[in-house]
Amino acid sequence: MNRREETRAAVINYLRSIHASPAAPVNLHHLTVALAKANFTQEEIVRALFWLEADRVLELMQGNLVRVMHFMTVDEDAPASTR
Repeated sequence: MNRREETRAAVINYLRSIHASPAAPVNLHHLTVALAKANFTQEEIVRALFWLEADRVLELMQGNLVRVMHFMTVDEDAPASTR
């Protein structure tokens, strides 16, 4: 797994760990602090968020919020380029 995929997986795992749902947007600051503590850079986190938004896994919202649109199944966790 390359660093891009690791970061993407870390975002998804964090959102799962806090039981994020479409009905309850998550504060982006909390997500980035947690991932920064796990040694991901700001650039890696932002790129992963944009990638996940493009895949319609999450939505970046005003007010520094992130809304989970849906969690992927195990098969879908692989990037589209490798499926």
